[in-house]
Amino acid sequence: MGFRPKPARVTGTPGTRVSSNARPRASHPLPPSAIDLFQVLENASDVMYTHDGAGHFTWVNAAAERVSGYSRDELLSMNILDLLAPEQAPTVRARWADRRPGELPVPFTAEIIVKDGSRRTLEVGHCLTEGGSSASILSIGRDVTRHVRAELDLRESEERFRAFVEQSSDMLALLDEQGKVIYQSHSITSHLGYLPEEVVGRSCFDFVHPEDLETALVGFRQGLEDPGKGDAILLRLQHRLGQWKSFEAVSSTYIVGGHKTGLLASFRYVGDRLEAEIELRASEERYRQLFQRNLAGVFLSKLSGGLLDCNDSFAHIFGYESREQMIKLADFNPYFAPEERDRYVARLKREKALSNFEMRLRRRDRSEVWVLENVTLLEDEDAAMIQGTLVDITERKHAEQALAESESKFRALAESATTSILIHNGQGFMYCNEAAQKVCGYSAEEMREMTPMDLVHPDQREMMSRRAAERQAGDTSMQRYELHIVHKDGEDRWLDCSTSAIQFAGERAIMATAFEITARTHAERLQSALYRISDCINSVEDLEHLYKALHQIIGELMYARNLYIALLNDAGDYLQFPYYIDENGITATGRPLGRGISEYVLRTGKPLLAGPQEIHALQESGEIQQSGPKCLDWLGVPLRQGNKVFGVIALQSYDANIRYRERDKEILTYVSQHISVAVARKRQEEALRASEARHRSLVESAVYGMYRSTLDGRFLDVNPALVQMLGYSSAEELLTVDMARDIYADADQRAAILQAYSQSGRLSTCELRWKRKDGHQITVRLSGTPFKNEQGETLGFDMIAEDISERRTLEEQLRQSQKMEAVGRLAGGIAHDFNNLLTVIKGYSELMLDDLDAAHPLRHEVDEVRKAADRAASLTRQLLAFSRQQVLAPKVLDLNLVVHNMDKLLHRLLGEDIDLFTVLEQGLGRVKADPGQVEQVVMNLAVNARDAMPQGGKLTIETVNIDLDEAYVRDHPAVKAGRYVMIAVSDNGTGMPDKVKSRIFEPFFTTKEVGKGTGLGLSTVYGIVKQSGGYIWVYSEVDRGSTFKVYLPRVDAPVEAPISRSLQPARHGSETVLLVEDEDGVRSLIRQVLHKHGYNVLEARNSGEALLMCERHPGKIDMLLTDVVLQQMSGRELAERLLKLRPEMKVLYVSGYADDAIVHHGVLTAGMAFLQKPFTTEALARKIRYVLDGPLQLIGARD
Repeated sequence: MGFRPKPARVTGTPGTRVSSNARPRASHPLPPSAIDLFQVLENASDVMYTHDGAGHFTWVNAAAERVSGYSRDELLSMNILDLLAPEQAPTVRARWADRRPGELPVPFTAEIIVKDGSRRTLEVGHCLTEGGSSASILSIGRDVTRHVRAELDLRESEERFRAFVEQSSDMLALLDEQGKVIYQSHSITSHLGYLPEEVVGRSCFDFVHPEDLETALVGFRQGLEDPGKGDAILLRLQHRLGQWKSFEAVSSTYIVGGHKTGLLASFRYVGDRLEAEIELRASEERYRQLFQRNLAGVFLSKLSGGLLDCNDSFAHIFGYESREQMIKLADFNPYFAPEERDRYVARLKREKALSNFEMRLRRRDRSEVWVLENVTLLEDEDAAMIQGTLVDITERKHAEQALAESESKFRALAESATTSILIHNGQGFMYCNEAAQKVCGYSAEEMREMTPMDLVHPDQREMMSRRAAERQAGDTSMQRYELHIVHKDGEDRWLDCSTSAIQFAGERAIMATAFEITARTHAERLQSALYRISDCINSVEDLEHLYKALHQIIGELMYARNLYIALLNDAGDYLQFPYYIDENGITATGRPLGRGISEYVLRTGKPLLAGPQEIHALQESGEIQQSGPKCLDWLGVPLRQGNKVFGVIALQSYDANIRYRERDKEILTYVSQHISVAVARKRQEEALRASEARHRSLVESAVYGMYRSTLDGRFLDVNPALVQMLGYSSAEELLTVDMARDIYADADQRAAILQAYSQSGRLSTCELRWKRKDGHQITVRLSGTPFKNEQGETLGFDMIAEDISERRTLEEQLRQSQKMEAVGRLAGGIAHDFNNLLTVIKGYSELMLDDLDAAHPLRHEVDEVRKAADRAASLTRQLLAFSRQQVLAPKVLDLNLVVHNMDKLLHRLLGEDIDLFTVLEQGLGRVKADPGQVEQVVMNLAVNARDAMPQGGKLTIETVNIDLDEAYVRDHPAVKAGRYVMIAVSDNGTGMPDKVKSRIFEPFFTTKEVGKGTGLGLSTVYGIVKQSGGYIWVYSEVDRGSTFKVYLPRVDAPVEAPISRSLQPARHGSETVLLVEDEDGVRSLIRQVLHKHGYNVLEARNSGEALLMCERHPGKIDMLLTDVVLQQMSGRELAERLLKLRPEMKVLYVSGYADDAIVHHGVLTAGMAFLQKPFTTEALARKIRYVLDGPLQLIGARD
């Protein structure tokens, strides 16, 4: 099997123990002579002693002294328990206590502590002396210390061997001569997954791979036959789960009792080792390749000088072609002189290793080569060797030499350069030339104690820290930037700086080259400041933002932590401080012009830079008075507009480290010219904006629409009034419309305006129709002017649009009202004259009828005359109603009741084809009107509605309480706001077009055929409603019907009950009546009627005759009967004059219409009697009798 046998013998050391019951044996046989027994016991090699029952020694032999180390006397004074080990003493004592008298103690193995403190082990037996008496016990103890210790050592050895076997990672097995497993260590479980008991009894070859079986058998036989031969062999054994694992097997012969019984086999798992060996071979190959292909020369040589090995790179360094060529050299000596090698070897022996050691050696062709060595001395008992690497640094050495020469040249150039050159490592300056020292103001020695940040101005330190961090992170790119530094004297300097990373003095560093650009920077910053100041004029919103911007700009030119601006008012007597910034939190308010330091600059018009001394001198001279906190430096310059100084801009410093210089004054003076322009212009702009705001406010709050438009009809700007006028939601929405399309009702009107403007060059005020967003048309009056560019070209128009729709409506209503009034006056006049004529015709026809009997042939003709007069009188009444000149008898009415009482009349009037509906509001308010006139209104409207529904339809009468507010009044200008009761008559008939609707209330206007109507129905309604203090409105749509709404004022008085009065025949009288009538026919008729009824008549044709008659008549005049309208004076005035002469006289007025002398708005003046023409003779007689019989102050009633 290829095992390599190792001879070994396993033997045991049998331990023999003396039984505790055995009698002690003498070490030498007793002589057959009669030697004293005690002499034998005394000289015995075993320990012998006697002791009493309590354990006290009574005799000891010499062996007891030798073993215990105590003398005989010492032992005899001791108890046996004194020698026993402490852990055994209690046990022995207990055994003695339990022993019966005469009974021997139980033999035992005793461990005693001898005199030197060590322990020894005795096997002790006992016997009785003195004839079996218990007085003394003879004990024999054999020293078995060495034997016990041998047994312990053997046991420990066995335990160690078992632990080694059981804990060994190798699998250990005992095999018999047939290869059967006798014993198997537990490690087989971890390696092959079997339990030891599963393997014992099986052949070890059952587990071997078939390919390795022959090798295993051969090795097994060799191990048995010739243990000294054979090697370790590799075998593959099968795991319980079936996989194969590699093991290295070794064996040795197993011998028991001097006979070979089998083999002891050890199986070591070598799977990991094989992999490690493969890796090791790969690693060795890599290192071989590394050795061979290393660019550095690698070598191994004797300290004495012989080259042992090297790579090709080493050979190439010295001019040889290969490693093999160098190895063959008998003597390799690369040194120029022997002493060089001696010094090298001596240093190596001393330091044991050399790192980065530079050395000049010789090539094969005797040329010079510089190498960098890293070598180690390897010391061995046989010989010392040198191992190391070489790098050819010849080129670098040449470059360093050239660099040294270059550095020398650079230093000379740098020192004489006018450009500043500084080198630093971030922590401090490593070099600075003279130019840099001049720019910074520090010497080279001072700068070496400084860091770069010590030079950098505070406002750039964050930027420089960021750049340093980028360098630290590996950024090696060249950088160029403007560097702001602080000179040693405190002045600011600017440098154009370029930096790059270099190696200096063996470490990384930054080289900066810079040239001063302070003057250029000042000029650029000053120019930039001027540009920004100019830009502020257009960019900032107001003065407050301008002041802040100016503060920031000045702060970039100089220290400006404390800055204020003082400005004179327009009157020049008050100093204002619109901008004041002070680090002490001080604020300044305006003050009257005084003698402050600001006023000093205003007076002198000159810049001032003043420190404490200068300020004190000005105070001493009385030029200024100290005001405000004391500062170390005060710098102020005037602000001018032309030759006029209007303000001061001032800077203050409270810091001793920050002082202003003349250059600061020059800069601020120069900048102040532009600041003056900016402030002055911005003040003008704000004044202009304020003016524009005022004008804008006027435009925005104007009631007229105002707008600006382009020539092509687009709005550029509109005011809120125009937006509201046209019904748009916002100005933005209105700005998007096209005027010609969306605004003008007739686009040709706009074209005509533009045409007229192009011809005349001016805009004329015009009226035209516009459209609102909702399509409703309005009438506007336009006026305006064109706006032009600098070349005089017209760009558009600024216009004012006045909505005159309401005015036109009012004017139309006024014209209609005036027309109606004129028609009414005409109608009233005609009715008055007609009534006089009708009174005569009607009166005489009645008188004639009274004189003619029923069979008279003329009676019928006379009666027709009377009837015609009645019809004519009805027409005149309608005319008077339209003209609002009829006398009314108003009462408090409930319109619901009026409509209810007319229900039957209306049904008969409307006929069966028309459905009548009434919608009467519960709790309807009351109105005050003439009941008969109200009924006339309802009847006329119902008849008009019936005529509009020739095919039948629906008529609705509705009553409702309603409050007319200001909004309604605005849309209906003739109406007054207030509480009303509305009665509406609606139909679903033919309706009316607007042209007809505008004329329906005109008298004699009708759409009916000739002879089908008088045209007075709706005019009568109009007159009655107006005379009753109400309003009537018509809503009508063609083919949908019409609605007439009558609004009568609501009153809070209770409804009046109707007065019922029966008419009695006129009674005769004998009183004297003064008749005044300028119409002869009427006067003659009345006279006849009065004479017929028995009255005395005094007749006058005018008021003058009446006055004379009244004065001259000697008798009583009971009544004055006068026409209201007379030529010289009215009947009312006549009555007043006559009543002064005859206070008891009664008065009766007659007239063809209601004159204002006795009637107000159609209501008769209280206490007056009135009779309307034309009247019947019976009515005249009855009225006269009624007045004569009534009280003096009588409220007349209409008959």
